[in-house]
Amino acid sequence: MTKISVVIPCFNNEKNIPITTAALLENEKRFSIDVKFEYVFIDDFSGDGTLTELVHFHRLNPNKTKVIGLAANVGSYNAIFAGFEYATGHCVVVMSADLQDPPLLIQEMFQKWKEGNKVIIAARERRHDSVSTKLFAWIFNLMLRIFGLHNLPAGGFDFCLFDKLLISELKTKMRSGINGLLLLLLIEKEPAILFYEKRKREVGMSQWTFRKKLTLAFNTLLYFLAAKRMPPAELYQIKETHGVE
Repeated sequence: MTKISVVIPCFNNEKNIPITTAALLENEKRFSIDVKFEYVFIDDFSGDGTLTELVHFHRLNPNKTKVIGLAANVGSYNAIFAGFEYATGHCVVVMSADLQDPPLLIQEMFQKWKEGNKVIIAARERRHDSVSTKLFAWIFNLMLRIFGLHNLPAGGFDFCLFDKLLISELKTKMRSGINGLLLLLLIEKEPAILFYEKRKREVGMSQWTFRKKLTLAFNTLLYFLAAKRMPPAELYQIKETHGVE
């Protein structure tokens, strides 16, 4: 039996949760019966009914769902690392809560993992965003490649699957306020790459303001330039958990 942990950070995704969870359950049908799923949702101190929707899903699926409620808003990547603490699968998937990352791609990533790849990233080949968002992302990724991350795809990534054994090393490298998933590229110089078209968000609005994007970009660039030896900061504080022993 192989278990896949799917870690999903959530912030003000109340309307997305029922749609996304239904798609995740439907996606399980693509896998053989010897593959088990575990869903780890992290509510990043949402101001709407996101946590309520997650707890409802947990009650319907108690044996495969864990819900972690954070005591403060700490940002998507810090929330993801909070979820890593509770992931018990043989491999870990990180994806968004708004279905811009297609769950069906998990099957292809999982196959790459079974073939021996430790890190599989889903690189954005096309994205349905504003011109300014696309330009900002392109400049940010270009600067990262110039300053050392030569294996970063031009479109960047947030959707990925990696071996559970890498979590301990990721935690030692993680610093508060940076894009922590990029650390996978420091651990694995030649990750397997799948390209996909990032979907248009169908429900709700993105919570990524330009100020948040700029702060994240600055902190991440600083890390990869000179801050690798900085002591780690406190990333998160747990408020409540559901389905966590």
